[in-house]
Order: sequence, then structure tokens, then C-alpha cells
Amino acid sequence: MRPPRFIHADAVWSGTVVIEHDVEILSAEVRVEPGTTIRFSGGRGAKGPVLRLSSSLFAGSERSRPSRLVLNGTPDRPIVVESAEAATPGAIVAAPGTTTVVNARHVIFRRLGPQMGEHTVEPALSVHPIAPEDDLWLTDCRFEDCGSVRAEFVGADAGCEIVRCTFARTRGPVAIRLMGLGTGIKVVQGNVADAAIEVACPQTVIGGNVLVGEMASIVVRKQAGAAVTVAGNYVHCKTDKDIGRYAAKCEAPDARLMDNVLAGGTYVIETTPRTAQRNVVIGAGHLEAELGVDKDGKRLPAISAMTHALMTNISPGAVISDNLLLGPAYVSVSVEQTAGFSMKDNYFDGWGVARQAVRFETTATGPAEVVFTGNTVVDFSQVPIVNEARGPGVNLQARGNTFVGFAGPVWKGFAGLRDGADDRRVASAAELNPPVAAGRGSPTTQAAADVDELLVTGRKTPAQVHRMWFEMYGKK
Repeated sequence: MRPPRFIHADAVWSGTVVIEHDVEILSAEVRVEPGTTIRFSGGRGAKGPVLRLSSSLFAGSERSRPSRLVLNGTPDRPIVVESAEAATPGAIVAAPGTTTVVNARHVIFRRLGPQMGEHTVEPALSVHPIAPEDDLWLTDCRFEDCGSVRAEFVGADAGCEIVRCTFARTRGPVAIRLMGLGTGIKVVQGNVADAAIEVACPQTVIGGNVLVGEMASIVVRKQAGAAVTVAGNYVHCKTDKDIGRYAAKCEAPDARLMDNVLAGGTYVIETTPRTAQRNVVIGAGHLEAELGVDKDGKRLPAISAMTHALMTNISPGAVISDNLLLGPAYVSVSVEQTAGFSMKDNYFDGWGVARQAVRFETTATGPAEVVFTGNTVVDFSQVPIVNEARGPGVNLQARGNTFVGFAGPVWKGFAGLRDGADDRRVASAAELNPPVAAGRGSPTTQAAADVDELLVTGRKTPAQVHRMWFEMYGKK
């Protein structure tokens, strides 16, 4: 079946639907039956054919119907939407200013989203929810060799749910991109992807996702504002290059980062919001750092590096509590230009390879008021808490911390501060109550770290892996 260029009336598609040119759904509903294949086959230039949803907000004096694309596959009879192997990839697009609904369940999307430049891939699916009834629903779908899913929310109540979808061999750095000022609820939950989830809109929950790959990350842009929660995800940025990548970046200070397992990258959490609680944050060793060329233009050999910081760019007023900050890093927490924050009841384990636990480097205006209480600091190669701040400096309130395995000083550069009033020192982690048998190379650490395949294939959940780490370190 070859649909016409313009669809004005409701239609049902089944069998094999071949799209050789742009097809536009105009204020109508196209319902696709289970087992149907929709194939884009006409593209030969820079852009392939597009299945476009179009409708104006108003038709004369009356509101027009939304355009609807409903793809209701089943587990045993999924719908396939694909571009032909030799054709320029097609895409599904909602025109701006269009009131639309896209509902897809048990759909396999293949080779969608045309390449527009060396580093630019158009979205496989792009919508602009504008009216209260507009929605994007993707459930139990699979995207293979596709560009991103992109939604820009314009209407106040328009929302989306992207649940239990898989994104494999994603073309481009982002698998899911949500943006706009619309305040409807957006849920991104239980997905598996090899690229980033990026959010620049409010009222969004990102939970229980598994992201594993060189571009894997969760990014919350400053435009997201309030009411963004990033909770219970597993993100492993698997880059082996020291080129500034990260597992998480929360530019919106009021975003909440909780109960995640985050690993890898030049930085693990590149920008830290005001709420960062109960996360497992793990650095990467053996990153390859390029040194450029010498004066004769000869490329210098790369050197081995490790994660620069597990947490950096701390938001003023942040409460960083009950986190596990683990493994290779030049510094676990790097503090630059902040008006003050608190770190409470965190567990720092440098695994014998990390250099410092906390380093204060610069402050913006006035002394930074920092509370550092109830933390456990284990096995760093240098003095763990260091003040190198210039200008007004740091007012540090330190008390009730435990330092494990340090024969020398644990504080450096703090005037008049040698130890907190009730800090304690113990010789080894085995003496802690409860005892901790973690660290580099231990069987328990390795078992908790080597879980990517188990997570991607659904044999473990992010919550189970998070619990493994917390039980290992005696945290409830």
C-alpha cells in the first residue's frame, strides 16, 4: 500500500506500507495494525521522505482535530517502521504549531533520522506538543540505528511518557531530548540506551534508566528550572578518552539527583545541583589524554589519565549527603566559586589510587561557608582535604568525620584547623563498624562494577546495583 500525499480522513494501515514521498496527516487519525511494516523508500538526496502530522490550532473559528498517529503493536506482532537499506533515512515529524498525538507501543524503529552533516543527525521522531490533549507516548519500543526522539513542549499541560524503550546504535550523542516551557508531566522511565538523555523542560521525572556507552549521560539544562528529578538511574560513560565527557550534568540548581549509580568520564557529575543524595559515584582510570603536537608539529604520545573529579561545579547552598564517592580521581569533590554548601555522611574511598577527597580552589565573593560533618574518608594517596582557595578563602565547619589509614595530616591549608573537634582516626577499614571490605581489586567491588551486561539485558535493575554498593559500604 502506498498512501497519498495528503490524508484528510481517518485511515487504518496494515500489511506493508511504502512511503516514497512526504505524506502529511491533516487533522486525521492513522491507526496502524499489529504486524504492519512502514517502509520509507524514496529518499536519495540529503533528506528522506517524511511522515508529517499537521493541523492548525484553529480552523476558521473552531478548533481543529489533532492529528493522531497510533501504532499499537503487540509483543508477538510488533510494528516495524524503517528506512530501506539504500535509501536516505526518513523521519516522523509533527509540524510546529500543530496539535498532535503520537502513541506507539511495541514498535521497532530502524534507520530513521537523516544525516545532515558530519556531526549532525536529524531526529527520528520529532513532535511539538502544544494543546492539553497533545501527548507523546512511547512504550516498549526499540530504536535501532536512529537519530534522537525529540519533543518541544509548548502547551502548558502537554506531556509525555517514554517507558521501557531501547535505543541501540544511536546515531548522534542524544537518544532522548525533551525541551520547552510546557509544564505538563514528562516521565522517562525504565529505558535502556547507549547515548544521552537531555532535558531542558520542567516537571520531568527521569528514573530507572540504564545508559551505557561512550556518550551515555543524563543532562539537565538550566532552562529546565524546577521540578526535575533524576532518581534511580544507572549511567556508565564508557569513554576511554580524557576529553571532558561525563555521566551526569545538572545545570538547573533545583534539580534533584538521588539514588543513582553514576560512573566514568573526565568528570562523573560535571555540574552538581543543590540536592545530591544517596548516589554511587565512581571514577575511571586509564583514560587516554592527548598532548597535542610539539614545536615541530609532531604529535606527542598520549598519556594515561584518570577522572579529574567525581563531583564539580557545586551549586551554592547544595546539600551533598549519604553518597558513595569511589575510585580513581585526581579529586573526589572539586570546589570552585561557590558561596557555601554542606557535605554530610558521605563515604569517600579512593581505592588507593585517588589523590584527594576534597579540594577548594577558588571562591567568587566572600568566604565560602562549608559544613563537612559525619563523613568517612578512606585510602587516598595525598592529604585528603586541601584548601588552595584564593581571595576570601573558606570557613570550614568540620566535625564528626572519620579518617581511615592516614598516618600523616588529613587537613592542609586551613588556618588553625588540624582536626575537627571530634574527628577520629582508625588504622583500617576493617576496624569500622560495620567493617568495610571494599577497595580496588576486591572481589566484592569487582562484582558490583561488572554489571553493564546484566543491566542492559534486564537481568539486574539499577535499584539492585545501587543496593549492592550501599550494602558493601555498610549503608542502609
